Amino acid sequence: MGKTLFIRVISGIFSGVIFVSTACAAPESASLMATPPQPAWNELTVQQKIVLAPLSDTWDSMEHSRRKRWLGISNRFSSQSPAEQRRIQAQMQAWERLTFEQRKEARKNFKTARQLPREKKQELKRKWAEYSNLSDAEKLKFLNMDRPATDTHSLDSPILPEVTP
Repeated sequence: MGKTLFIRVISGIFSGVIFVSTACAAPESASLMATPPQPAWNELTVQQKIVLAPLSDTWDSMEHSRRKRWLGISNRFSSQSPAEQRRIQAQMQAWERLTFEQRKEARKNFKTARQLPREKKQELKRKWAEYSNLSDAEKLKFLNMDRPATDTHSLDSPILPEVTP
């Protein structure tokens, strides 16, 4: 596996995408499809609107099961640290910017990661921790190590961690 692909897989598993994947990305099942109607944006409390603000543009077009999951997250929000709260809202924004295909890929990566043996999961976590400890410049250098000069893939891809030079 090339280093760039490895980083994309790892970042899809251990970055914000994993949180969002667990929060709202599960495939629809028969039980989820029967989720009763959830409140429209204008029916949310002020606190819910503040927490879910990154989703305001798409809230009313979401499936009921997704709204229900996001409401569960908003209910736990106040008990989390400010840093965790910022992380959650950033992940909401990142998830909402993903295309259908990117969300599908994130779900697939999450499902794959969940099915890995414990030892493989621990190894991936260790490698992700090593990567996370690199400086931004080292991350860019690492990502570009095996990339051909003609590769036009954007480093701004939402499934990669945000890296600025």
